[in-house]
Amino acid sequence: MHPGRIMAVEQSTHFIRLVSRLNTRAWSNPGNR
Repeated sequence: MHPGRIMAVEQSTHFIRLVSRLNTRAWSNPGNR
């Protein structure tokens, strides 16, 4: 694997983690939009 691909995968996983955290927060607070 190239270092660039590893960096891209790490960024994508970080982004997915951030999105999932925002999604769970939105689900726990449906009226907080």
